[in-house]
Amino acid sequence: MKRPAITDVAKLKAKYKEAAESGRSQSALRLARDIAHAEPHIDHRELLREAIRLRAEHLQRDNQRSEAAVLWRNLLALGEAPGIRELVAENLARCGFAAEATGLLAQLPADSPARVRALASLADGAIEKGPEGKTQLPTEHHAGFDAVLNAISLAHAGRDDEARSAIQSIGLQSPFLEWKVFLRGLLAWYASDDARALEAWMRLQPNRLPWRLAAPLRFGIDAEFRQTQSQAAQAALQKAADRATGSRDVELVRILQTSLQRDKKLNDVLRVAEPIISQWQTRPELAEPLRRTLAGVILQRGMPNDLQRLAHRFGLDMVEPEYARLLAVGFERRGQPLGAILGWISYLQSGSCEKSFGTRHALAKAMVWEHVGTLILDLDPLDVDEDDEDDFDKLPSFEDCFARSIELAPHRRRPYLLRFEALAAEPAWRKEAIAAGEALIEQFPDDPKTLEKLGRFYRSSNAPSKAFTAFERALALDPLNRKLRHLLGVLSLQRVISGVRTKLATQRADLAKAQELAPDLAPLVFARRHFLETTKGDPDVAAEAREKLLALPHVRLAAPFLLIAEGERYGIPAADTKKGAMVLRSLAKTGGAPEELTLLAEMMKIESEQSAGDTALQAGWAICKKAAFDGWPERLLERYLLALSDVPAISAFATYVRKAQKLHPKNPFLVLAEYEAMLRDRKTSPWMLRGLGERMESLFDELPRERQQEFLEQLEAHNLSLQELRNLGSPRSFLDAFFDSF
Repeated sequence: MKRPAITDVAKLKAKYKEAAESGRSQSALRLARDIAHAEPHIDHRELLREAIRLRAEHLQRDNQRSEAAVLWRNLLALGEAPGIRELVAENLARCGFAAEATGLLAQLPADSPARVRALASLADGAIEKGPEGKTQLPTEHHAGFDAVLNAISLAHAGRDDEARSAIQSIGLQSPFLEWKVFLRGLLAWYASDDARALEAWMRLQPNRLPWRLAAPLRFGIDAEFRQTQSQAAQAALQKAADRATGSRDVELVRILQTSLQRDKKLNDVLRVAEPIISQWQTRPELAEPLRRTLAGVILQRGMPNDLQRLAHRFGLDMVEPEYARLLAVGFERRGQPLGAILGWISYLQSGSCEKSFGTRHALAKAMVWEHVGTLILDLDPLDVDEDDEDDFDKLPSFEDCFARSIELAPHRRRPYLLRFEALAAEPAWRKEAIAAGEALIEQFPDDPKTLEKLGRFYRSSNAPSKAFTAFERALALDPLNRKLRHLLGVLSLQRVISGVRTKLATQRADLAKAQELAPDLAPLVFARRHFLETTKGDPDVAAEAREKLLALPHVRLAAPFLLIAEGERYGIPAADTKKGAMVLRSLAKTGGAPEELTLLAEMMKIESEQSAGDTALQAGWAICKKAAFDGWPERLLERYLLALSDVPAISAFATYVRKAQKLHPKNPFLVLAEYEAMLRDRKTSPWMLRGLGERMESLFDELPRERQQEFLEQLEAHNLSLQELRNLGSPRSFLDAFFDSF
């Protein structure tokens, strides 16, 4: 069949240009031949030469050297043209056809640059072939060839200094100069001198074989070189680097790494890991890390019971102790606390800690027992299935777990503290909590935070004397702690009224101590001193104390409130108390400044803690609930509402605090005030408290760091923590949610 006639050469030229620019060298060559056949003149012959050269270079890049050599020979068959003989000689040498290249080189001038480039290609091809490649080189270059091969042998034998000496004879004009530079870099790389290796390899020419050999090694130590490569080049260089620096093992690990990043299903990962497991079965130094890695994958993506499959594949028994630890971690991550507890206890009883941690096994066991105790604390019996009830009944108590942790590592504070806090949270365990707290203090007598925690517990347990002692010891260790000074001041005031048989001098000393420790308690100190001296002491001192009270700033509302409350405590007739309350309300008709109302609220809080009369508190609340919050500084509003939230005698406070929240919707302190008020209300449903807990947690995350610390301190003052707020976010069980709905 004859070739169809070609008439539109212009259209063929356009197609040729498009194919050449897009890199389709085979199509470009076919179109160039059609053009030259249709109109055989000199311009089209030059176009055909260009197409042959493009296609030959393309084949050479793909390592198809024989096919490329055919095209280079065809280029010569098209006739002489400037530079063609040099180009063909150089590329035939690169393709490994040394004899033809040498014959062409003989026809070139001695000073031709193409001759130098062709000799370099011949040198690369000769080194690549090994000792037999020497015959394809001109005689004058045999010495350089021998020097390179000798240096390679010496480097392989670890005789680096002799290898360096072997290549010293290679001169600057030798075609083996690139090999000399490559070997210098390679010797530096062997010695872990990456800087010198890079310095040498950066001088190599990219079109030479030494550059290609150095590229995979340079890829591992030169971040800039690595980043400049395309994705395909990076993958190829990484694969070549693995082959150059290790064995098949590295390549297998790369394959598994890709699967771990790509495959989401556990079965897909295990399928890729199968040949690696088979190859490493008899190599425990590799099989053990692989097994641990796959166990971690199972814990993240599979079910804990899938560990049985993994153990079977490695020829191990599932009853081995270390698998108890893996099962425990797996159950914990899957939200199955009972399985986790049983797994950890099995791990502890197996003695694996001794094997894994050696001399530090006691500390490791102590930490695990502590962790088991926290898991048991969080375990809800309602979440335990019927099938697991027998296992649940056999669990140790959280107190036993913390006790074992303490026995194994008595120097650790955390288990003491966890045991104390867990016992202190239950009113029925008050006696046990006190014993745990005292054991905590006995072990850590110089820890102010521990003393403060115990003091707060004593205070909430109606043991003010013990609380005072604990706070006093804490303050001696941390004398600049304002919270402790305030608490000690409040307790000093309480001692004045709780010890009615105490000597007057002792009560006066307690009042002076309160004033010294906490200047912010001055209004209450002067009011209490006034009535103490009026009933038991010096009337002149009483009058002076009253004058000092009335002279304090912002006491327009707080002073009459304190005089009523303290007067009621010290036996003022009921009629006078009611009359005083009416006077207090009349003062409020003109309105109260934010500072006046805040001081009143803080005095109401302390008086309510010290069993003030109801008349004074109701009179104070009648004033406070009329306050409008427009124009109040936000920080002052926080103090005001948090103080009122601790006064149990007032009503409808939750509605009141919501007015402030409308002005400052992103303030968690105001939500805490509402939470405290609703917590005391028996009509409040748990789901309402959970909603407030979720709001506080989300608003807390938006606070600046310094404000977050202030909020955490407020939570601690209200016997709360951030973790407890988070635990409020969801019902403990289905039954809890069901009952909460009613």
